[in-house]
Amino acid sequence: MIYLAMPDPFLDSDEREWTLTRRNGVQDVLGLQDVLLHTLRRCPVETGLDAMRVLDIREAVKHCVSGYIALGENDWLWMIEHFKLHAHLVWLAPEAAYLVRYLNRNAATSIPSI
Repeated sequence: MIYLAMPDPFLDSDEREWTLTRRNGVQDVLGLQDVLLHTLRRCPVETGLDAMRVLDIREAVKHCVSGYIALGENDWLWMIEHFKLHAHLVWLAPEAAYLVRYLNRNAATSIPSI
């Protein structure tokens, strides 16, 4: 398993709160869980199997307990590679790269102490 602690707040590459501007101009502040869910939803997939994997990963991310997310190692590796290929279609380039770097730096193989 790969574990990822949920920081509060989750900051972007400029050390500001991660935000999403809606079509009506309203800005929502997002935590890491929200960023992951939004990115997984918006990144394109190539096959139906990829779509099923996205659904499985989103369900795991939604079930964050005790301040951390737990993903199987294969799902984790797939998500990282998928974000490397497609996160720039969801977020501006620096934030897409920062997200992948953040995930790689903060992944742990044991349950994080909160």
